[in-house]
Amino acid sequence: MLRSKELLHYPKTTPPRLYLILTYLLFCGKMQEQSINDVPKRNDHVPKLTMVSVFREETNMKYFGCWSCKEDVARDFQVDVKNLGNVLMAWYGSGDYCGSAFVLFENDGQLYEAHGSHCSCYGLEGQWDPEKTSVEALAHVLKDGYMISDSYDYAEEARKALGRVLKRLK
Repeated sequence: MLRSKELLHYPKTTPPRLYLILTYLLFCGKMQEQSINDVPKRNDHVPKLTMVSVFREETNMKYFGCWSCKEDVARDFQVDVKNLGNVLMAWYGSGDYCGSAFVLFENDGQLYEAHGSHCSCYGLEGQWDPEKTSVEALAHVLKDGYMISDSYDYAEEARKALGRVLKRLK
């Protein structure tokens, strides 16, 4: 079984990103102990995104890309965490010196979405401007829109997560 003390001795061939994700999941209690043989090993023919996706799918995470928690979202948008309500899904993808973000949250029974993007000069600061939304509007955007663009990291996994959230809300 993979336990915290064994993580310290995980094979040196483990990609740094995967090691960080394993550490986060294990210490935050979001990953059940499992056999070390079940954990993907480094394979240069398998993109890192695939290895990351395995853990996010299994743990049903709602933060994607550059974010791993509500505090990350608040920090990058430079808003108080209280403004985020109940985050249902949040994505911050990076591209070539740029980024794009989408946050879906619930506050007092109402759905809200917030967006942001930037070039290499700045970040998401000053762009927090949530708009009321609906399951129908989000379903339309998911099917025919460009809200979560493939130009950025983790876009596919974020769209899948949004689809799962919409199914739960229907």
